[in-house]
Amino acid sequence: MPASAATASPSRLLDAWEEGQGQHPLHRALTMLRLAEPDASIADLAQLPVGERDRRLLHARAMLFGSKLDAIAHCPACKEPIEAVLAAAELAQPPSH
Repeated sequence: MPASAATASPSRLLDAWEEGQGQHPLHRALTMLRLAEPDASIADLAQLPVGERDRRLLHARAMLFGSKLDAIAHCPACKEPIEAVLAAAELAQPPSH
């Protein structure tokens, strides 16, 4: 993946984020991925398998904000928060064949 995400200006990042606000989550993902891969068309990016698209999005996120992902969820039974720290690189592993 090109390093475009890491070199995206703050204004380009904000523009992509604002554009994605009114979009369906799938289209929002493609808008953000296009920021990382500006030479690819939205149509080309839409043809990627979901796992490959998500791997590229995680890589772009890591390039922009670092690889640490702070996560929080709430237990459906007791509503207690559950916190975890994940590494983007571990989640973005390509499938093994």
